[in-house]
Amino acid sequence: MMPECSLWQVMNPSHFVKVALVKSCYSPLTIFNFSARTAQNTKNPDILCLCSFSYVPRKLPPEFNQTNHLSDNLIDRTLNELVAPLRKLNLKEEEVVPLKAIIILNPNAKGLSPTAQQVVSELRDRVQDMLFQVVKELHPVYSASSRFGNLLLLLPTIMVSS
Repeated sequence: MMPECSLWQVMNPSHFVKVALVKSCYSPLTIFNFSARTAQNTKNPDILCLCSFSYVPRKLPPEFNQTNHLSDNLIDRTLNELVAPLRKLNLKEEEVVPLKAIIILNPNAKGLSPTAQQVVSELRDRVQDMLFQVVKELHPVYSASSRFGNLLLLLPTIMVSS
């Protein structure tokens, strides 16, 4: 049997495949990172933590809403629709990492060939299997299938928010 990482190595993805995956995941991965870190690092429901040890308040001053990309209530929606559920789930780092990989491994990314789509899809399936095993190990008392489902149900919200 081949090692787990061999699928990606056998694929030997071209520059175009890598670029397509980065383009498709940049925004959702960024929003997930901010949301997960906020949920892990603060109980304050009115701030979104950034990677630079700074934060954005829920209510921006009016002058900021006119000149940047944080308008359309993105901060408010992110705090309500992602940070609050992530806070309730109390994610462990072992769960965050596979969720990031699932976000990155988008078989529907524009620019992927049918072969690349198939390989990315298979790799994503393996990561999902691994996430389920992690959930079972970390939360033996909690219903693993329910928690796994709740984690995966966050993905559409992440994609829509981006």
